[in-house]
Amino acid sequence: MIARSKQYIANAKSRLEHADRLGRVRDALADLSAMEIDIVALVWEGTRRRHVARMAAAISWLGNGVIYLLLGLPILLLAPNAAPAVLTAGMGVLIAHLIYPWLKVACARERPFACNSDLQPLIKTLDTLSFPSGHMMTLTAASLPLLLMFPSYWPAGLLLWLVMGWSRIACAHHYPSDVLAGTTLGATIALPLSWAIL
Repeated sequence: MIARSKQYIANAKSRLEHADRLGRVRDALADLSAMEIDIVALVWEGTRRRHVARMAAAISWLGNGVIYLLLGLPILLLAPNAAPAVLTAGMGVLIAHLIYPWLKVACARERPFACNSDLQPLIKTLDTLSFPSGHMMTLTAASLPLLLMFPSYWPAGLLLWLVMGWSRIACAHHYPSDVLAGTTLGATIALPLSWAIL
């Protein structure tokens, strides 16, 4: 999956290389980066304690895809009636990952650690671009159908979203606006699918 994402990003880069009309969007994101870099630095500063850094790195690593396998299979085994929600989540994630590489390359926002050499990433990134957060997009697209089907789990879903968002900023991989944009993209895909299927 990682190799496929890298290939999509490489293809998207080659096709969007000369898209000058995106200059305004990129300029706006650069201005936003300058406003948000201090927030990232403050959150990253909290990872100076080894156990906090390990926790942030572990959460981000799980968000690379491992968490969805760890949660998806037990959900199907424990709640067979969740199959439509799991299928909808899978469809949402697939659609999101078809759109995401193009959007990421079009916006071409550098990661916080690339803009501030004092920020050292806690783990290796999957690519060099920051906007939107793929981790947050995937988490939102995967979790919304399940949360709509099982509303009593909303507090756990919100906690998972907050923890993942914190970890992406703490690892110096994303700005807060990347986290919000990834969430918005995931929700924009997952909600209509959920309303149509569930």
